[in-house]
Amino acid sequence: MRHLTREQRYTISAMYKQGCTQKMIAQAIGKDKSVVSRELKQNRNEKEKYTFSYAQDMAEIRKERRRKTLPAYPAQDETQKEEAAQVCPH
Repeated sequence: MRHLTREQRYTISAMYKQGCTQKMIAQAIGKDKSVVSRELKQNRNEKEKYTFSYAQDMAEIRKERRRKTLPAYPAQDETQKEEAAQVCPH
């Protein structure tokens, strides 16, 4: 699985508050320590603190944003359409 789950974010939050190292947290959730580092950096609140609720909210916002901005099909200009037709005529 590519993304962190709610449970993994909760574990990160709980262990981070207890003073565990990023390496220990990574081993506990089965991810590389760089994932934990990125999560802690990317999802800090205004007070520079990592909290489970804020991290999860931000992840859901980014997920929704991706859904709205990604087109169903890649954009193609006329040249690309013509080239595709030449390669695979119907």
